[in-house]
Amino acid sequence: MKGLGMRALHLRGGPRLVAAGSSVLLAASGLMLTAIVSAAPASASVGQIAPYVDMSNSQEGVLNTVISSDGLRSFTAAFTIGEGCSDIWGDTLPVGSDPTIGAEISSAKAAGASVIVSSGGSAGEPISFTCNNQSTIDAAYQAIINDYGTDDLDFDIEGAAIADTTGIDQTFQAMKDLKASNPGLVWSVTVPVLPSGLDNYGTALLQDAQNMGVTIPVVNVMAMDYYEGDIEMGNAAISAAENTLSQMKAVNGSYTYANVGITPMIGVNDDGSTFTLPDASSVASWASSNGIGRLAFWSVDRDQACPGGNGGAASPTCSGVSESTGQFTSAFTGGGSGTPPPPAEGPYGGTPAAIPGTVQAANYDTGGQGVAYNVTSVNGSANSYRSDGVDLEACTDTGCGDDIGWTAAGQWFKYTVNVATAGTYTVSLRLASPSGVTDGLHIANSSGANLSGNINVPATGGWQTWTTVTATVTLPAGQQTLTIDQDNGGWNIHQLTFASSTTPPADTVTVSSPGNQTGTVGTATSLQASATDSASGQTLAFSATGLPAGLSISSSGLISGTPTTAATSNVTVTATDTTGAKGSASFTWTISSTAPPPSSLVNGGFESGSLSPWVCQAGDTVVTAPVHSGTHAAEISATNSQTGECDQTVTLSPNTTYTLTGWTQGNYAYIGVSGGATASTWTSSSGWAQQTVSFTTGSSGTVTVFVHGWYGQGNVYADDFGVS
Repeated sequence: MKGLGMRALHLRGGPRLVAAGSSVLLAASGLMLTAIVSAAPASASVGQIAPYVDMSNSQEGVLNTVISSDGLRSFTAAFTIGEGCSDIWGDTLPVGSDPTIGAEISSAKAAGASVIVSSGGSAGEPISFTCNNQSTIDAAYQAIINDYGTDDLDFDIEGAAIADTTGIDQTFQAMKDLKASNPGLVWSVTVPVLPSGLDNYGTALLQDAQNMGVTIPVVNVMAMDYYEGDIEMGNAAISAAENTLSQMKAVNGSYTYANVGITPMIGVNDDGSTFTLPDASSVASWASSNGIGRLAFWSVDRDQACPGGNGGAASPTCSGVSESTGQFTSAFTGGGSGTPPPPAEGPYGGTPAAIPGTVQAANYDTGGQGVAYNVTSVNGSANSYRSDGVDLEACTDTGCGDDIGWTAAGQWFKYTVNVATAGTYTVSLRLASPSGVTDGLHIANSSGANLSGNINVPATGGWQTWTTVTATVTLPAGQQTLTIDQDNGGWNIHQLTFASSTTPPADTVTVSSPGNQTGTVGTATSLQASATDSASGQTLAFSATGLPAGLSISSSGLISGTPTTAATSNVTVTATDTTGAKGSASFTWTISSTAPPPSSLVNGGFESGSLSPWVCQAGDTVVTAPVHSGTHAAEISATNSQTGECDQTVTLSPNTTYTLTGWTQGNYAYIGVSGGATASTWTSSSGWAQQTVSFTTGSSGTVTVFVHGWYGQGNVYADDFGVS
């Protein structure tokens, strides 16, 4: 969470650092754990209500009360953190080896709660940020799944971690790696937010996921500690969620409210604002009306009145407002009868099955009896795959783990799918039946229309003797729900494979223009051409005309060599796929006889007494103390609404490696370059500390050097910057 002041708490296992104030608890212990249980009637359309609990805060009594008395059927326990390539609980005990936390989780599961485990926080980072061995990272997250019997993980990414693209990429890669062996895996990212939505780092995280081919199941925003004065916190939380969804849809149009989570901080916040009980009711009502994917709050530990009365600074163990124990929980769950309704229907594993593609019969939607499926018998033998009582059986068909058996007239199963292109599809169903069944089943849409016609199941001679039966369906594009209706019993089903029967349009090859290029005689250069093909599975071969003398292009599109002649050339790059479809892009490439002299960083020590030619945010200035050397330094004004960034654009030699050096003093001091190269580093120091970062210029040689602080962390001082 956003509170970043540090203090030591002496908890089980010795002292540990936690963030000051109540948002500390989410931030400090490192691993959040969320037990999922359905919520009370007011939240029937919310995917999950899972408030946070600090598992090291000795407040299990409050948790037990809200589970038994206030309708809570989910909770999020905080946190585990990475320590190098080891994964530990925030109180320093290894994941899987903390008997107290393990017992608390087991107790919650015995009460009907399944468990989400979340790593990170503002005072710790997930192991995917502290370890660079991907297989070790994957194994650590798999250990959490195994140790605590969960398919749900969460990653609290904030502070310096939100800018750590390597850690973010390793987190996303781990989720891709684990999905194959954990088909029910659901995960989320928890990130800072303002009422206006995510900041630039948050939107960059969304784009990073998109670039890696990842759809984030839940983006959970920390609707708290805005430091924008005494604002109405309920409306601010709703605005934050709405604006975040708009940012998500700008990156991936398939995102909906079901992919959004909201986590306010109940009672008094670290910034002095107050999230009230009426705020909780209004946010819960809005979340229910809009089908929000997750509703949480910080924290169950605080869902009680403070012994010393209301007001004052935010506390980790009470809300600071007048309330009875569990009253915020009750407001979120709608009063808590203790008997939750079925959860909302949703795709198994959180992501709709892709069409064209294969849909496993055992991966029917979540939501329970009467919502995602209707069954009348419970004789399955493989319910360890999904423990909801549905008739699953161990399956011997090729590539089959479990099938749906014990079919009967009137039973049905729903599947949320995402159809890439509207059209007609051939459906290949893998079926088994000892004696055969006339009109065994049909496939229907959400309106109940029979899309496939009645499908007859031939006699295969056994329940595990499989054959393929085909049918045809016409589907619109986009996300939709299909239903397998069982018209008569006596057969088993393994999977349905959808293949397009519609003639695809002609291929279109598009070559990306790299923009006009420059180079120098005698200096080696390279450029990777890229292209896209509207048809999947195509191999592209590249060629080029007009290349400068001394350069050539490979079939994979890499242009390389050492220019021999000064001239301006008109270059055309062409990509051709295996069907013969082509696309081209043209640009100029200017080769100079000598390299232009690079400009150096100006006024890097601010000894001119002014910031120029640096371009800085409001409040930045030149000071005479503290200084690292000379008589002046820059004071970078990081406030609650800005980082105080100062920039200077310089032109260096193209395609050359340089080192940026600077001296900084203060909390969360960042230096780096952007534009023609991207690299950065940061440190926190009460005295002057030297920072260095290497970068390689692009074809233009132009980069922007920057220095900045962090939101709400106070002034940073900068001196003696240079590029070499």
